[in-house]
Amino acid sequence: MEIHTSQFLGILSAVLLTAFGLSIRLANVSTRLKNAEHDLDALRSEISSLQHKHQQALDGINKAHEDELKEYNQQLQKLKKQITHYTKALPSLSDMGRELL
Repeated sequence: MEIHTSQFLGILSAVLLTAFGLSIRLANVSTRLKNAEHDLDALRSEISSLQHKHQQALDGINKAHEDELKEYNQQLQKLKKQITHYTKALPSLSDMGRELL
């Protein structure tokens, strides 16, 4: 079986057109992949930013609770001092009350 020059050129032309079409498709896929990678990087950056903001919010909440706790502890210490003072004064007040009766 002989292949004539015109047949060979026809087959070669079909192969070259197919290869050209595939290279265009490959370029499109490559472009889409690069765009997807860019979008993924942007999403990663946004997630990182949101995580940072979330941690800052948690730190702020913890600080606020810490400050409240300090204030309550100070009030508790004042109350303990008052209770101690009145507890120490109670026997002498009882003695004074007995003397008055």
